[in-house]
Amino acid sequence: MKLEAALIGLVGVIIGAILATIKDWWFHRAKEKRRPDLLSHSGQLHIGTFYFRMP
Repeated sequence: MKLEAALIGLVGVIIGAILATIKDWWFHRAKEKRRPDLLSHSGQLHIGTFYFRMP
């Protein structure tokens, strides 16, 4: 009985750690998408591409 409880507890800790890591990665990725310097750079690329395609 004690061994089963220990294994269930260990599995719970591992799953919790994986979920916490995924959550941190998800929020970091969302934060990087909203960075103004990255947005301005990608906007300049889009404007440049459009400008050079004009006849």
